[in-house]
Amino acid sequence: MNSKIGNYNKQQLQDQLESMGLKGDETILIHSSMKSIGEVDGGADTVLDAWMEYFKDGLLLLPTHTWKTVNADNPVYNPQTTPSCVGLLTNMFMKRDGVIRSLHPTHSMAGYGKNAAEYLAIIHHVLLVAVMTDLRMQAVKCCL
Repeated sequence: MNSKIGNYNKQQLQDQLESMGLKGDETILIHSSMKSIGEVDGGADTVLDAWMEYFKDGLLLLPTHTWKTVNADNPVYNPQTTPSCVGLLTNMFMKRDGVIRSLHPTHSMAGYGKNAAEYLAIIHHVLLVAVMTDLRMQAVKCCL
């Protein structure tokens, strides 16, 4: 939470990342909250600009989950248009140029940077295998 007087700016946000030992070439998944970050000059756009610039040589990931709205009553998921249910930053991030969103209908992620498309495709495949394995295990239990 922002305990200082005044608003953060982009450079201060990037300085905080550096002070955590991050170099900008990592693969990083950020769970975010504007309320927890505090007041920022330029708002959420400045936060996203800071992160995207800082991790330009790495891979920046944000969750863009839709579990709250994509369900049995509303089974349609479109990675281009279905809003995330996990915050303002995630919804803004997934609409930015160069950001790719995964295909998982309820637990998608959006990525920007090094090998984003490949990474998100692998994650989608891993989640699909996990779901199929769970379904097979349930079927085996049912039939024993």
